[in-house]
Amino acid sequence: MSKLAVFVTGLGDAALLLPATLVLLLCLARSRSWQAVSAWVAALALCVALTVATKMIFHACGGEFTALAIRSPSGHTSLSTTFYGCGALMLSAHQSGGRRLAVLLTGVALIVAIAESRVALHAHTIEEAAAGLGIGLLCVGLFATCYLPRAVYLPYWPIPVAAIIALALVTHGRHLSVEGLLDRAADRLRLAQYFCPLPENAAIDHSQREIETLRQAQSYLRLPTPRLASKPASDFR
Repeated sequence: MSKLAVFVTGLGDAALLLPATLVLLLCLARSRSWQAVSAWVAALALCVALTVATKMIFHACGGEFTALAIRSPSGHTSLSTTFYGCGALMLSAHQSGGRRLAVLLTGVALIVAIAESRVALHAHTIEEAAAGLGIGLLCVGLFATCYLPRAVYLPYWPIPVAAIIALALVTHGRHLSVEGLLDRAADRLRLAQYFCPLPENAAIDHSQREIETLRQAQSYLRLPTPRLASKPASDFR
């Protein structure tokens, strides 16, 4: 079971999907499918941006979001959902009913299997995998909005499919991770003070400091007003 989970989770690793994306973009450019290129780049850029941003925020806040049970949203799940979801939509756009359904179901099965493998390997919690899935589905929705109204036939689709299979074999066992880099970046940017809720003790200390400051201000304002010494009326003549 663990070997199968390791193999499946590798299909969602950035070590495979980033070069696979480059191969796919080159094939789309060769067929002059500029609408598909722009939609794919937009979806991938959104996926990377949202994944990096949410990872950095949750890294900065540590365990403060205890109700969410999320320490780091699954990048494997978000990236694989975007890649395989967009790929399935693109390949199925000009297929007949049965073939189109088969392509879409294959994409869904891959996405679900990768998300489950992250949980099975204890790399992420169910909530973290669900967060990655949500990011990916948002990106797939963007791709569908931009691409499907002007979907084009891809005559070279066997080439990227074969290239992705070859890349999967070459990159098997390789892992590309930026978790440590994002953690350090979150510390340098001091994201905790902007996004993280204050711990209960810190909130109490903060309130006590505010109360003490207010008392000092009130004490200062209540200082007796100095009185001028009275002078005889003759002094004002």
